[in-house]
Amino acid sequence: MNKFGKKINWVLGVLFAGYWAYTLLSVICLNRNVAYKKRTYEYSNFVPTLLAVIILAVIFWAAGKKVISRIEKIEKKKFYLLLIVMDILVFGVQMYLMTYLSKPIRYDFQRVRETAIKLAEEHTFINQAYFNYYRMNRNILFVFAMLVKIFKDWQPVIVIGLLLVNLSVFFSAQICYKLTGKKSIAFAVYLIGVFMFDFAYRSFVPYTDNYGVFFLTAFLFVFINWRDKIGWNIISVILLAIGCYIKITVAILVIAGGIVILCLQIKDKKKFIKQAAILCLVFVCTFGGIMKMQNSYFEKNGFVDDPSIQRGLWHYFMMGQKDAYLGAVNVKDIRYTDSFATVKERNAANREKGIKRIKNRGLVGNLFFYTYKNFQNYNDGCFSPVQSVTKGEEKYGNSLVEKIFIKKKAYNRYYALMEQTLWLLVLSCIMFAGIKTKNNSKTMLYLKLVILGVSAYTMIFESRPKYLFMFIPVYLILAGLGLNELNNKRKWIRKIS
Repeated sequence: MNKFGKKINWVLGVLFAGYWAYTLLSVICLNRNVAYKKRTYEYSNFVPTLLAVIILAVIFWAAGKKVISRIEKIEKKKFYLLLIVMDILVFGVQMYLMTYLSKPIRYDFQRVRETAIKLAEEHTFINQAYFNYYRMNRNILFVFAMLVKIFKDWQPVIVIGLLLVNLSVFFSAQICYKLTGKKSIAFAVYLIGVFMFDFAYRSFVPYTDNYGVFFLTAFLFVFINWRDKIGWNIISVILLAIGCYIKITVAILVIAGGIVILCLQIKDKKKFIKQAAILCLVFVCTFGGIMKMQNSYFEKNGFVDDPSIQRGLWHYFMMGQKDAYLGAVNVKDIRYTDSFATVKERNAANREKGIKRIKNRGLVGNLFFYTYKNFQNYNDGCFSPVQSVTKGEEKYGNSLVEKIFIKKKAYNRYYALMEQTLWLLVLSCIMFAGIKTKNNSKTMLYLKLVILGVSAYTMIFESRPKYLFMFIPVYLILAGLGLNELNNKRKWIRKIS
C-alpha cells in the first residue's frame, strides 16, 4: 500500500471498529419495540446473546483441548471432499423442505412470478405498470422468464435459487480457508452459513437476493484466489457484472474496489491502466449485452417502456428518512411521489422532502433516528421473513416443517432464536476482525469497505433487514477472519499466563 493507502486503512479500521461496537451494543441493549411494527427479532436478545457467548466459550475450550487441531490435520483433498459431501446432503434437505415452503408469495414476488410465467408460456407481458414503477425488477423478471421457458415449469426456478445460496456458503468457507489457512475456521463458517443462510426462509423464495448472492460470492472467490492473472480477472468481472445486473446494490463491491485501488502502490502504471481498461470494457459489454437482450425480448412480447412514471433514487431516499417508519416502505410516501406528473418534478419534490426531514430532526433527533434505524436493520437473524401467502392460493398447512419455519406458528420462536443467536455470533466475531491484521490487509480493507457501504446504503435509503441478506457471505467471511484473530489472541493470552 502507498502512504495514502496506509492512512486510509488506519482511519477505516478505527471507523469500522467504532461503528461495529456501536452496532453490536445497540442490537444487544436496545428495546425491540423501537423498530417499526416490530419487524425485527420479536423477543428479548438476552437469551441469544448468552447462547452466542457460550458458543464462543466452547470454541475456546475446543481450541484448548486440541479438538480443533484434529480438523487441521485432515488432508486438504479430504477436507474439500468432506465439504462437498456435506453440501450435497444439505441440498438434499433443502429439496425436502422446499415441498413445504415453496407456496406462492404475495407482493413483489407474486408480480415477478406470474409475469415470468405469462411471458414464457403465452408471450404476454402483464403487470406493465408495476415494471415501469420498479424498473430494476425487470432484470430478475427476464432471468426467471428464460428459466421457465427452458424448463417449462416454475419449480426449477426455486431449485436453482436454493442451489445458488448453497454454493455461496460453500465458496464463503473456501475463501475463509484461503485467507486464514485454517480448515477449522472454514468449517466453522460453513456450519454457521448452513444453518443461518441455507435454511433461511428467504432462501426458499426466488428473488434478486438468492440469485444475486451467488455472483457476488463467486466474484470474491475467483478474485481472491487468482487476482494476479488477467484471465481469471476477466472471469471475475463478468461475474460481478451479472451480479450488478441482477441486484444493483452489488455495485457497492465496485465502489469499494475503486477505493482500494486508490490505496495501492502500483509499480507498472502502464500495464495497470491497460488491464483496467480491458476489465472495464468487459464489464460494460457484459452488462450492456444482457440489457440489450432483455429489452429486445420484452419489446417483442408487447412491453411498452414508460419512463415518465418511474420512481427514482430520490424517492427511496425520501422514504429512508421517514421517522415513523424508520426508513421502511410506506404507502403515504408512494402516493406523494406518484402525485407529481413528471420525473423531474418527482425527483425535486422527493429530494426536498427527504432533506427537510433530516433538518427537522436536528442533531439529537438524527442521532436517535439513525441509531434506531441501524438497530432495525441489524436486529433480525431471519432478515425480514416473507411469509404472506397469495390471496386465494393454497394456505400453509400444519406439518412440523411449517410449524418451525412459518412466523407465528407453534415452534417458529425456537427457529427464530437459532437464527438470531447465529447472527449475533457473526456480528460478535466481526468485532474481532476490526482489529488490524498484518496478513491480507488489502482484502481486509476491501471487505470492511463493502460492509460499511452496505450499512451506509441502508442508513440513507429505504431499508429493512432483508437488504443485508444478499451480503451474508461477506459477513461470514469477516466473521471467519474475526474467529481467526480471536484464536490468535487466545494463544497470546496463554503465553502471557
